[in-house]
Parts: sequence; structure tokens; C-alpha cells
Amino acid sequence: MPKNAGRGIDQILPHPGDPLIHEPYMRSAKGYVEIAEKANGPIQQPVSFSYIWGDALEELERAAPNLCAPGKGSIASAVARITGKAASA
Repeated sequence: MPKNAGRGIDQILPHPGDPLIHEPYMRSAKGYVEIAEKANGPIQQPVSFSYIWGDALEELERAAPNLCAPGKGSIASAVARITGKAASA
């Protein structure tokens, strides 16, 4: 994957940054969105911040791992912050 492919994700979020990128094969991050849409169909824009996580958030909620980062809270609380849903007990 090209080093700036994540910039395409940025372009479909509610507040995208400057699409200018400095690559010999791509000058705008919007080009990555166009490639994704050619491969997968239209992308409704803007997308929610949880969109970029795909199925990972649902899997984390389902698995409910008992992991904590010191001072950061549990994985469940992190998922809740990303999705805007209350953390499940």
C-alpha cells in the first residue's frame, strides 16, 4: 500500500484535510477515494468516524476482551468513545 493511502480515508470523513499529497503517481488524496469507488462502488460522504473501523468494532464488542491500557481504560470504553455507544458491562 502506498504510504499515503490513509489520506483517502481522511477525505471521506466529516472534516477532511488538504488533499494535496507529494507522490509521483498521485497528487490528490481524492484519487484514492476514486480508486476505492471504482473497485467497490460509491461511498456515501461524509462517513462517521466509526466507518473506518469496518467490522473490527463489532468484533471487539462481540469478543469483549478484558484488556486495559494503564490510565487509558478498557477496550470496551475505547470502542464506546469511537462509536458514541455506551460501553457494555
